[in-house]
Parts: sequence; C-alpha cells; structure tokens
Amino acid sequence: MFLFVIIQRSQPKYITELDKRGFRITKKSWFGKKIYDIPFREIAGIYKYKASLAHPISFRRSFTLNSALDGRVVWALAYRTLNKRGKKENRRIFFKTSDAILDALEQHLPNKVRVKEEEAAITIMRREAEGK
Repeated sequence: MFLFVIIQRSQPKYITELDKRGFRITKKSWFGKKIYDIPFREIAGIYKYKASLAHPISFRRSFTLNSALDGRVVWALAYRTLNKRGKKENRRIFFKTSDAILDALEQHLPNKVRVKEEEAAITIMRREAEGK
C-alpha cells in the first residue's frame, strides 16, 4: 500500500489548460487519464494553500493534483459542483502551476485569483445564503 501511494503521488503528469468556458486539469498516470473541468462561474477563489487544523469552510471533496516532487507553491482552487445525486457541494483542488497560468486565470476571474482563503470562504457563504 505504501508503494502504491508513493507512485501515485510522484509519477503522474498534470496538464493545466484554459479555454473560454473554464479551467481544466488533466491527470495522466499508469492508472489512466482523468479530466477535471471547472467552469469559471463556479470558481469561488484560488488561494495559496497553507496547512492548518481548522478552515473557515468545509469541503465535501478535496483532490490533490500535484506531484510531490514538484517544488512549486501549492494552490487551492475552491469551487462548487453538482454531485451524482444532483446536489450542490463545495470541492477544492490542490494543484501547482506557473505564474503565466495564474495571470491568465486572473483575466477571466478578476478578484478571485491569489486571494486569501477567507475571501474564498466568504464567496462560498454568500452563494449559499443567496441559494445560487
């Protein structure tokens, strides 16, 4: 089991892409290919990840989509999506990317990229209060 976890965290290749509708991360590994598509309208914020015991908001699912061998900064992308039952849930993705991608994301998402975790949490809470 330990060997599986080591290979799973260090071997895959991650490709980050932008199109006119959203952000996409593709994970390619020995175990197959998985695509994570996130529409821009569902992104609450992208913030620098900092480990802590308590976070201002809870996420139903979190995905780690970065190699442990990559020395870049870990970013967290908070977003909302529908689960298999059609219910809205908050999720986040941990990823590493270049400044060029973050700058391009900032053009599509003004005031939502490189924010503090608390700002992303406030956006999520506002959405839930409005019922959107």
